Amino acid sequence: MGTSRDLVPTVDAAQRLNVTPRTVRRWVASGHLPGQKIGRILVADGPAVAALEQRRRQGSGVRR
Repeated sequence: MGTSRDLVPTVDAAQRLNVTPRTVRRWVASGHLPGQKIGRILVADGPAVAALEQRRRQGSGVRR
């Protein structure tokens, strides 16, 4: 993963992807979305969220 600017908090990623934060946490845990824990906060990889957001707009994203 890159710098801290490349990281998106779970809640923000969920809003961008129109899913619940729990879904984002499950995707990170299962490896469908790159992410990591920083202290007690789970964050997702920003570029991966952007790519998934684009794919979901086109109708080919991860299923819930």
